[in-house]
Amino acid sequence: MLFAVPHSEGADISHEKLAAEENDFAEGGVEITDPAERLLFKMQRLGIRQFDSGSNDEVQLSPAAALAGWKSQRVFQQQPVSLTQFSRFLGLLACRQIGESPKYDYGSAGGLYPVQCYLHVKRNRVEGVEEGFYYYDPVRHALVALEAGPLDEDIHYSHNREAAASAGFSVFLVGDLEAIVPLYGAFGRDMCLLEAGAMAQLLRSRAGEFGIGVCQLGDLSTDPIIKACRLGERHAFLASLIGGGIEPREEAAVASTPTKNTEDFRSRLKAYLQEQLPSYMIPARIVSLPELPLTANGKVDRALLRQRAETVEATPAAQAVPPANEIESVIAAELQTLLGVSEVQVTDNFFDIGATSALLVKLYHRICQRLEQSFALINVFQHPSVRSLADFIGTQGDGDKPSRSASKARAQKRLQRLKSSSSKA
Repeated sequence: MLFAVPHSEGADISHEKLAAEENDFAEGGVEITDPAERLLFKMQRLGIRQFDSGSNDEVQLSPAAALAGWKSQRVFQQQPVSLTQFSRFLGLLACRQIGESPKYDYGSAGGLYPVQCYLHVKRNRVEGVEEGFYYYDPVRHALVALEAGPLDEDIHYSHNREAAASAGFSVFLVGDLEAIVPLYGAFGRDMCLLEAGAMAQLLRSRAGEFGIGVCQLGDLSTDPIIKACRLGERHAFLASLIGGGIEPREEAAVASTPTKNTEDFRSRLKAYLQEQLPSYMIPARIVSLPELPLTANGKVDRALLRQRAETVEATPAAQAVPPANEIESVIAAELQTLLGVSEVQVTDNFFDIGATSALLVKLYHRICQRLEQSFALINVFQHPSVRSLADFIGTQGDGDKPSRSASKARAQKRLQRLKSSSSKA
């Protein structure tokens, strides 16, 4: 199932324009851009090292602690953040002690702390702070004004501009290489990157304590920032974040009665998707909403969408179709267990009944184990129902082993091309 929000009339959402914006940030032309290929590459989880079964001894550890409570924020309140809130937030980066051993709440190579914090504050978004660029002095816990005026939000990659427009301020982490290279040489910038990561994580994990949300963004044009903050060759731009007051949850109202306009919209959208996507990625149903419901941290509320899927523009339930053979029975049983339901129809599309990409990866591994048969993971996505997947598996025999090694080889080739293009530059 696909939930879609019609775009406003007259807006330019041409595929060519979006592709041109994406190419502005591409480097070397070696990255995977196809959405399906990107998803499959992520699911390979090549960063997790694999060992042959039984080749290494293991020590089973006790259950891991729950994930930390920080959330990435992409929707912000438009009223000003108080100066007290803002001061406490920036205080996370403050120097606690002056002398031979300065103390911070994050680590730094050699205790040098070469990473500097710059900010841009929007007009009327932080009480007592004028619009413009600032340097945060961690020793005096003060903002030093650098240049007044707005920040052009077009510096951000296209999919980040809406979030940047909602934010009240931006944070830029910049390394001063002259403050670290004399001790760490060619590794100076690497040490700065590690420090910037620690700073960003500290801000993200604790900003909520002060009623502030933040989100780390990449892919932006740094030239306007370098100019406004008076940076030079000794400086290395490392990371950026946006922030602002936390927006309370707003649930979107959903119209329950389809109209001719929404029917036309769904027809046009499905026709467009058929031109752009392979058949296995075309959703079986398209539901038109006035806007997508969001969680408190500004992300799409998938749980609420699943609830509304049962009532919004519902179609009659399909007649029950039981598994026809052992393969269908195995797939259906594993899918029921993963979804936590008592029954699934063999003709139901996996995604229509609540399956996610991560869940289908688990389903894939369970099927391979139960049937003692291997095949490429992508086939689960290409045959997204119990019956179609069973039909495919039934024609494969022993099949081939999963293509993790092939994906790794492709990644290594891209890395080699990237290194080659960098050496020629």
